Amino acid sequence: MVAGYEQYTAYANFSGLYDVTNPEQIVSYFTEDVGLNAYHAYSQLYNPFWLKSEKYGVPKYNRGENFYYYYQQLLARYYLNRISTYLPEVDRFDWEENNVKVYFPSETW
Repeated sequence: MVAGYEQYTAYANFSGLYDVTNPEQIVSYFTEDVGLNAYHAYSQLYNPFWLKSEKYGVPKYNRGENFYYYYQQLLARYYLNRISTYLPEVDRFDWEENNVKVYFPSETW
């Protein structure tokens, strides 16, 4: 313990969902993962969208490749987790249609 600071521990158990009201709660162990959220935040800090290559001298030849690769890997892992829990494939997204499937993670806790 560091002097002057209190230490807290938050316990979470995503393996024992008893009352599943929304099928998306089955993959909450992935969508609400603290480590994955921290990794995503770090990747956004490492390569921010507002960083201009010309102004700051950052090489721009692979920024798009890194962006595409990161999200492709993240979505591939998410789709594999859905398949392993027998959830259906994700519907194609269309800006012209209303999205009626809404997920509220704190709804059941």
